[in-house]
Amino acid sequence: MGKSRMSVLDLRVQALQFSKRLVGSRVANIYDINAKTYLLKLSVPPGRFGDEQREVESLNPLVEAARSTLAGQNSGQDEHGAETVVGEGWKKVLVLVESGARIHTTNFVRDKGAVPSGFTLKLRKHLRARRLESVRQVGSDRVLDLSFSMGGEIVYHLILEFYAAGNIILTDRDLQILTVLRVFRGEAATAGPVAVRERYALEAARSEASLEVCEEQIQDVLSGTGEDLSKNGSAKKVLSTALGFGPELIAHALCSIGYSENAKIEQLRANRDVTHLLKLALDQLVILVNGGEVDVLPLGGFILSTEEGGIDSYQIFTPYLLAQYQNDPTLKLSRYSTFDEAVDEYFSKIESQRFERESKKKEDLVLKKVGKAKAQLESHVEALQEAQVTNLEKAKAIERSFQEVDAAIIVLRGLVASAVDWEDLHKMIKAEKKNGNPVAQIIQSLHLERNVVTLVLASEEVEEDEGMESDPDASDDDERDESKYRRPARQSLPSLLV
Repeated sequence: MGKSRMSVLDLRVQALQFSKRLVGSRVANIYDINAKTYLLKLSVPPGRFGDEQREVESLNPLVEAARSTLAGQNSGQDEHGAETVVGEGWKKVLVLVESGARIHTTNFVRDKGAVPSGFTLKLRKHLRARRLESVRQVGSDRVLDLSFSMGGEIVYHLILEFYAAGNIILTDRDLQILTVLRVFRGEAATAGPVAVRERYALEAARSEASLEVCEEQIQDVLSGTGEDLSKNGSAKKVLSTALGFGPELIAHALCSIGYSENAKIEQLRANRDVTHLLKLALDQLVILVNGGEVDVLPLGGFILSTEEGGIDSYQIFTPYLLAQYQNDPTLKLSRYSTFDEAVDEYFSKIESQRFERESKKKEDLVLKKVGKAKAQLESHVEALQEAQVTNLEKAKAIERSFQEVDAAIIVLRGLVASAVDWEDLHKMIKAEKKNGNPVAQIIQSLHLERNVVTLVLASEEVEEDEGMESDPDASDDDERDESKYRRPARQSLPSLLV
């Protein structure tokens, strides 16, 4: 399974790019794709959003704001944003936010909900026509804070959490929560509950860690003791935990100095120069994390994929082509002009493939049901045809042996009319069979509780005998009718069938 959510480094790069490209734009509208995914339609002023980015039709935010006011912030308005453009150069940009997973601009069309959710309506109420003032990462956590202003003053914060189950929280200028996607009661006393009218504990986010490291610090980590520091312990896990770098960055540092990302602690301890080499590699990562540039790691957009069944399966998206990805022969590299574009392509392709799989699954399910229904109908038709042939043979047998059938009916009716006990009647028939009585010979069994008797009649088509059922209460004419050789009793007393 490929990468499914943005890392701390991804969010830092995205926050920097959004700050350069989207700050100064105004919120035109907000839509919900599903319960966790939302679209923010922004009107970006001239010169802010690069031409290499995806854009849609022009939009003037003043017109949008006027329409929102006249409509009383009615969510049913402005579904496609076809306003008359007053200013020149304004661009309409769609920002997609999936709680707990990703944030990026998009140029791919997605179906919006026919009726906006209550959460969407509240976001529209507060954020429409507001100016995006800043986009920043909160400390070193996977949290972004989008602040919006009105009249030059910050009035709202849209806080996006990208860890665990994720969350989208709208607060006022004092971080008082106005609406929240997922109510959460934090266990930590410092975090506090995440609910309406509570204060969002922004200070509880992981603070910006100082990533400056020295060789002595690295040496202390490698020479320490503990379960993870055994000779078979993972160097990536130990260093990422102790030094504050993520596993992805530590893997780059290890690969850049000639080790595998799965190297063990014992392998590093055997090299006297490893602390110095790691220090040089980590210094470059510190520059990246702080928003700087490194010549050997240019900022861009990269997608790494594998081929599965002749189709490219996306596995990783990254703003930097880290060392662990550069020489992997199993990964196919695709480059994009910006990281934002790469993220959009990555998730849109995955969404498309998921949609195709779901459609194929539904199609296969429908075809399976149709095939099953067809097989049942064919089986039913075949059974009816076999029953038709069998009933026709039985009817012909009754016609050929109507004299024996009549005789059996008469005999059994007489015995029932004489109030003969049923057990005695069974014994009488058995005795008559032993004596060679031809009428008794054709009686196979009696079911007097159902007014039914089974007869064995000769057939011209086959040599073997067939069991037949008849009704002793039926008239002679009925017994000659091939379609009515078995009829329900018409008397309250049990009848004997022949």
